[in-house]
Amino acid sequence: MSGVPSEAYRIPRKVGFFGGSFNPPHFSHVLAVHYALLRWQFDFIIVAPTYEHPFEKDLVDFEHRVHMTRIAFEHLGSFVHILPIEKELPKPSYTWQTLAHIQELYPDSEVTLLIGSDLVAELPSWNHPEVIAQYPMCVIPRTGIQIAGQHEAGVLPAASSSEIRNMLREGKDVSHLVPWRVLQYIREYELYTSNNA
Repeated sequence: MSGVPSEAYRIPRKVGFFGGSFNPPHFSHVLAVHYALLRWQFDFIIVAPTYEHPFEKDLVDFEHRVHMTRIAFEHLGSFVHILPIEKELPKPSYTWQTLAHIQELYPDSEVTLLIGSDLVAELPSWNHPEVIAQYPMCVIPRTGIQIAGQHEAGVLPAASSSEIRNMLREGKDVSHLVPWRVLQYIREYELYTSNNA
């Protein structure tokens, strides 16, 4: 699932883009992608971990986050493509740049931004919001966030990566928040310990 699929097949009509730090990926991320696939019937969704956050968030190594993200979404097969494309784009990573790059990869497809309702209010403050506004947007509803408009439907439970990291540092059980194989990876590489981000 790494890289642009090379097999010959019809041009995808609808391609979703779901970005994030995935630090670590958790069940809310997975549920959001499931929801988008079922509700909006994308041909596939590109999941792209952030390489370098514009607000200097404390991130574990990019390769670790890519591996964890692959593990979290592997059960969705060809419906999800994990693309580490932000590593090759100008730094820091901005959503408009990633959208434009994906559109270049799929020039004949409709590229749609998937965004949680908790982030909609922040969009005007993002880098080049006028470019982002040129792309269709599907809003994934989050618990406790009310968004008026045609995209609103249902509510998905929210989980916080920062809270999960804190719980891991404190030795608390997060198996209800993080896919089991992702949790195994975290333990194997001793990520998010008291001495690690």
